[in-house]
Amino acid sequence: ATAELEHALGILARETWETENHKDGEVKEMCEIYMQKGCSKEDALTTLSIMSKYKELFIEHMLVMEHGILPPDADDKWQPLKQGVVCFLAFAAFGMIPLAGFIVVYMIGGNSAAGDLSATMGLAYGLTAATLFIMGIVKAKLTGQSTPLRSGIMMLINGTVAGGVAYLVGETLVSIIN
Repeated sequence: ATAELEHALGILARETWETENHKDGEVKEMCEIYMQKGCSKEDALTTLSIMSKYKELFIEHMLVMEHGILPPDADDKWQPLKQGVVCFLAFAAFGMIPLAGFIVVYMIGGNSAAGDLSATMGLAYGLTAATLFIMGIVKAKLTGQSTPLRSGIMMLINGTVAGGVAYLVGETLVSIIN
């Protein structure tokens, strides 16, 4: 996230300098983009000549149309750190869910539960599957998707495949090593 922010700020600085020093060239450059999207040359020049009178609007528009990036928020330098902390906490919290099955089984059954690994694995997978499905539904609701059930199923499938592959790789490495 930090690299992305620094990259966007660099492009913003360059486009600001180019607009301040070569405004006509920037207008012509944007006209070409508009014409590629079906605008006539006359309409593109008219639109962009008016827009270029408003420097900040014009520069932000160039970032989106020319570079495909949203204008960066230079005021929030802590955003990458915030994203990292949230990601870590989510990973730690949701990573505990598969372990919860093992913890519950051993708390209830003690060491005698160690022999029934398939039931414990089933419980761990059941808890994980339910969590993945609920996370998919919540994601759909938060992002305004009209298909929360589909989102839940896709999250469940993706998580199951990823977890299954990781498990198989681990088992394969153990058998190679031993």
